[in-house]
Amino acid sequence: MFDEVAHTLYASPSFASTYRLAQFVSVVSRNRFLAKMVRKLDLSNLGSCVDPDLPLAGWREWKFRSSQLYTIHRDDPQDRRKSGRVRRKLPTLKTSTHPLPSPLLKKYSTSRDVPVGGIIHILRACPYLRELNLSGVLLAPDYSVRWTKTSTYKPVAFTGLLFVSDVPKSFTWKEDDTKPLHASVDLVEAILGLKCLERLKIKGGLWVTRDIAKRMVEKSERLEKVDFRECGMYKDICWAVKGQKDKVKEVIEEELQAELRRGQSTASP
Repeated sequence: MFDEVAHTLYASPSFASTYRLAQFVSVVSRNRFLAKMVRKLDLSNLGSCVDPDLPLAGWREWKFRSSQLYTIHRDDPQDRRKSGRVRRKLPTLKTSTHPLPSPLLKKYSTSRDVPVGGIIHILRACPYLRELNLSGVLLAPDYSVRWTKTSTYKPVAFTGLLFVSDVPKSFTWKEDDTKPLHASVDLVEAILGLKCLERLKIKGGLWVTRDIAKRMVEKSERLEKVDFRECGMYKDICWAVKGQKDKVKEVIEEELQAELRRGQSTASP
């Protein structure tokens, strides 16, 4: 019974906020059993199931969840009646216990960005992921933490990964403590490590270049369909299309050949 319920919850999860996504990251990166159940990860509609005006905590509040300064829970109506307190009524989700944004993180209260490290955690932990949709996802800068046996902070993920987005520490890192994560390198490598991936959507991914798209369609053996529309830094790029992997691969190859011919004709006397 537990297996059936867990599979229903983890096979294709959806998230009301980046706070809930961060919770998911913590669970699957520490529990191999649950991580193996994940088949589909769709972050393209992150938070779309709730009112955009509803104040919700995000992944930064989860990062600092051990500090009461950063985590504010919604009032329990029963507690209010018992204490006689009267407070301004906030918009709420029915039966919701979702934390509120922290005043200390107010400038991020409307942001739905996702740390690169959080996505990498999921991709490294979930070996049977078949569908990945990162279309329109706003990536927050993140860093890999260099740690030793004597470090204060050590990985709790079974993958051995540790990122600044995991650690309840802010603005006090030394230069040698961290290494920047780059979506075009680190996230791409994590995607290419998914041996069961069949469908990949990265519509609007400005970090996806033609060379990256080429690597993905060439190196991902089980990949069947891709969506590279609106990728890159310019509009109407020939290779930024959607379709079967082999067809997209042909489009990329044709553009490379056309570019080569243009280069040769330009170099001719």
